[in-house]
Amino acid sequence: MRIPASALVILLLVVIPAISLAIASASIGGITILSPTQGQSFSAGQPLVLVVNATGYAGQVATVYVYNPGDSIVYSGTFQVQSNGILNATLFDWPATTSGKFPAGTYTIVVLIGSAAAASVQVYWAPGIANLVVTVVNGQTGLPMPNAPVNVYNASNNMLLASGITNSSGMVTLHVVAIPNVSETLKIVAMPQGYPPQGVLYTVKGPGTYAITLKVYPTSLALNVLGAYIGTVQVAPAQASSVTASEGEPLSLIVQATYEGSPASNATVSATMQIGGTNVTGTVVPVGNGVFNVTFMVPSVGVPLSGYIVLTASYKGSTAQLNMPVVAQVNYGTYLNNISSSVAQVNKTVATLQKELSAFNTTVTNVQNQLKSLSAQMSSLNSSIASLSSQLNQLSSQVSSLSSQLSSSQNMVYAGLIVGIIALIVAIVALVMVLRKIS
Repeated sequence: MRIPASALVILLLVVIPAISLAIASASIGGITILSPTQGQSFSAGQPLVLVVNATGYAGQVATVYVYNPGDSIVYSGTFQVQSNGILNATLFDWPATTSGKFPAGTYTIVVLIGSAAAASVQVYWAPGIANLVVTVVNGQTGLPMPNAPVNVYNASNNMLLASGITNSSGMVTLHVVAIPNVSETLKIVAMPQGYPPQGVLYTVKGPGTYAITLKVYPTSLALNVLGAYIGTVQVAPAQASSVTASEGEPLSLIVQATYEGSPASNATVSATMQIGGTNVTGTVVPVGNGVFNVTFMVPSVGVPLSGYIVLTASYKGSTAQLNMPVVAQVNYGTYLNNISSSVAQVNKTVATLQKELSAFNTTVTNVQNQLKSLSAQMSSLNSSIASLSSQLNQLSSQVSSLSSQLSSSQNMVYAGLIVGIIALIVAIVALVMVLRKIS
């Protein structure tokens, strides 16, 4: 079970009220921590050796905890007390640099033996510090250079360790972690406005104070970054060595052109940004006093991509170029806005479809009602057709009967007509014969 160091110390102080509250160390059960002593200081790389006088607990097992200033356990272990009642163990070596686990500050060491004996002591740990007193001067005049940015890098991996700006005397003191008796090579770079960066390699050996002088020399024409902005938000300070942009957003660099240390207002400045295989030409707007606002529209990248910004200036036959690394980050806000817009459009389309579907359902209902009406009419019509068919059958029977009667009547008429015709012929013949006799 994890027991906070503060709780253990409070427990010890409660058990032994005679111990002064001003003393953080405490013990019960007759054990005493001999080393380290209360308030002892440690620096980077030093071993933490624990010596406990545990007379009366020979052969028993002791549990040791080390808590950092945040009350988190950074070490735990078990050791057997020697036959002479002494526990002597090296717990660990203090790290070279601070971290989340090992911040600088007060650490509490707690020793527990069974349930009857406990002791604690507090120590202080911080890595060694090398104080770098850097003076920047004009190499031609020897005059100090105030307001000159100075950076300190690890020479082996180019990691930035410290940065600052010189005062009116051209001096700045920078602090870096230094391990006792260990040599480390640093790269110290001065970047005064209007001058090219000037660097020097310098070796420190452990904590201490080191004085370094850097001489800088002006060039005919130089470009310096005064700051970088996304909209109105500054994303890089003056003399920044790199800048982070956001896709789909304008990135503005404020740069100044100087000639022999003075502003070059009439310089011609151009700029390009290459990122993800895309070349973007920057828009350059003069601001005055040799200052130019260079704006790029960062292309869409989809994933974070690295690239370069190249600034070029020309003035009085001299040219200067400044290359600045740039990283384009994914603009998730734009993607979310686009998604929200798409969702809104989909919702609008769905609402329209719902209206159309409702109208369609109404139409289908009307058609269904009309079909029901037509079905009823068809049923009535079918009944009428059946009735008419029955009547037609009756009429057909009557027509057949009338046809038979008509056929019989026609035969009698035809016989009478034939007889009449024959009688007429006989009469005509007789008349002819009478007329012949008369003549």
